[in-house]
Amino acid sequence: MMRFIGVDSQIDRSQIQALRAAPPGLAAASGARRRVFGAALGQWDALLGASAEVPPAASPILLFYALSQAGRAMCAARISGQPWRASSHGLTIGDPAQAIGETTVAPDGRPASSFAMFCRALGASSLSAATSLGDLWASNPKLDRVEGLGADSTPALQLTEISSGEPAVRAAIVGPLAADLPLDPGAAATELRSRLASYPSAADGLAVCAGDRVGHQGEPRVEVEWRDADGELLAVHQVAPGLGSQRSGAFLSPALNRAGDVLPHLAVWWAILLALSSLARYHPERWSDALNRDRSVTAIPIEEALEIGRELLPWVLLHAMRPDPAA
Repeated sequence: MMRFIGVDSQIDRSQIQALRAAPPGLAAASGARRRVFGAALGQWDALLGASAEVPPAASPILLFYALSQAGRAMCAARISGQPWRASSHGLTIGDPAQAIGETTVAPDGRPASSFAMFCRALGASSLSAATSLGDLWASNPKLDRVEGLGADSTPALQLTEISSGEPAVRAAIVGPLAADLPLDPGAAATELRSRLASYPSAADGLAVCAGDRVGHQGEPRVEVEWRDADGELLAVHQVAPGLGSQRSGAFLSPALNRAGDVLPHLAVWWAILLALSSLARYHPERWSDALNRDRSVTAIPIEEALEIGRELLPWVLLHAMRPDPAA
């Protein structure tokens, strides 16, 4: 079953494997980096396939290690100097709370850990303070939020890009955040910045544009754009990155903690899968409870998340590995 238009996991997996013969970046030269790149991507694919052959009780363990090995390949290709081989996971997962989404996810502070180096390979900062599985879950726009797993957390906010060229420099915010804004654009921008306080990338340079304040179905709507310190228009994807390529939507990511940390989509997946994997390995009884369809509202969203990950991650990873991020 294909859940996402333009995403075919089998084709994407094949294209990732094709990179092994012509690795990107620092893995292109012969030597240890190239060998690690190829071997790690071989393990990524084997583990990804194996994760579909076992039930959700064990699936996140294999799926996490698949993405972890893909991260090793990315580090070999992207991180210059030493070290480029990671050690330790880099995140510690707390014991499960009453609600599974309250499980804490905290950095261990090691700069050479797998998660910290994976974030570096993505060109992003790592976590600097603890967050929760629920907050990570809500920041992933493709996962269903339910009570006890993301329902009380700030979700990723999808924007509607308004394209008058490439890349788009204007977007629409549709829904409650756009309701009852002042008619004056300056006053509307001030109020909207306040409403978007949970989205760190949204405040600087935000301006409200002229345009309809009501959507096609009568919902509140406001058009916005962003400018840099020199007054130059920013592309929407610079403020609200897509899931993979620049043509994969636009999403404002919420702060994950009081430190205001924001993670790229692929790093969010990494952290979520580590948390699920740890719960499955070290707390199998609680994990079984969370997967109980007769008793737990989290069961179906978790099952769906694992299926979504298997389909979407090859596509996201492929775009992250390609030299041209717009490809």
